[in-house]
Amino acid sequence: HQGKGTFVAEFSNNQQLVYKRYIKLQPDNPEVDEAVPTKSDLLFFERVSPSLEIQQLLNLQPSDQVVHAGRTLSASSGIVTFDELWGVGKDFEKLTKENLAHHREKLLYAFYQSELGISITRSEERIKAVLLPLDLCNVFKLSYPQPVIEIRRVAFTFEDRPVEFHRQLSFTSRYHYRIF
Repeated sequence: HQGKGTFVAEFSNNQQLVYKRYIKLQPDNPEVDEAVPTKSDLLFFERVSPSLEIQQLLNLQPSDQVVHAGRTLSASSGIVTFDELWGVGKDFEKLTKENLAHHREKLLYAFYQSELGISITRSEERIKAVLLPLDLCNVFKLSYPQPVIEIRRVAFTFEDRPVEFHRQLSFTSRYHYRIF
């Protein structure tokens, strides 16, 4: 960890394999833009009741709580993704605004494992081209409409139990999605 929100770019071989499994954005011009976003900014962190969609995705009851957080990942050229996550409250009890904002692991799932004791065993993804919602265009001071790639991922732990829903909005002006 090198300062607030800055990641160390050295990984073990295992981390690089996992990184390729979940991070599939590549710069259009690797000579200009980093292959790995270098800065993370936590925009919000809250514990809330899940919406109906989140209840269905994570097999929750209306009375259950979820952790809901949003952050940006950026490179020197600017924002690369806006990530929004919802974690099952009882599994994410140890998750705090501080440890999410300042974790040293490059990979979020490695952080879940080391700090929260949550092992992600598999995930299901859906990818779709969408427009960035107007409210987010305003937050990021971008013109509307702004095309993005939306990646919706449900992550499962042991016994095939869903524990996290992750929505990533990836900006395509300088990056593209690559299938490995």
